[in-house]
Amino acid sequence: MSDNFDQTPGTICWNELEVKNVNEAKRFYAEVLGWTSQDMQGGYTVFMNNGKPVAGMMNIDNIDGGEQIPPNWFVYIAVADINEALEKTKANGGIVSKGPFEVPNMGTMAVIIDAAGAALAIVEPPQKGD
Repeated sequence: MSDNFDQTPGTICWNELEVKNVNEAKRFYAEVLGWTSQDMQGGYTVFMNNGKPVAGMMNIDNIDGGEQIPPNWFVYIAVADINEALEKTKANGGIVSKGPFEVPNMGTMAVIIDAAGAALAIVEPPQKGD
């Protein structure tokens, strides 16, 4: 995981915009916030603020079940131990929707639904030297 991401457990470590019209979103955030964008492989876009990555963006149609998901900002929260966090999720009325799975340079993540019905991702960053 890049040094640009806060890896402290319990902190929001990444935000991702999921939309159908990525070009309109690029235009909007450039005009409103002054963000630039960098297109990556696989149709992923990274928003930059003063050269620093601040968020990602993807076409919602590239997400499994995307036709049923409205455009949204999706949050990723760092955890110290993904398995412990998943057990606590289930024990406290949440649902594990997907994962855990490995994402290169990001760590191990899972998508969960909290007890109030909100979706989010939890991420265990790789250990230094991994």
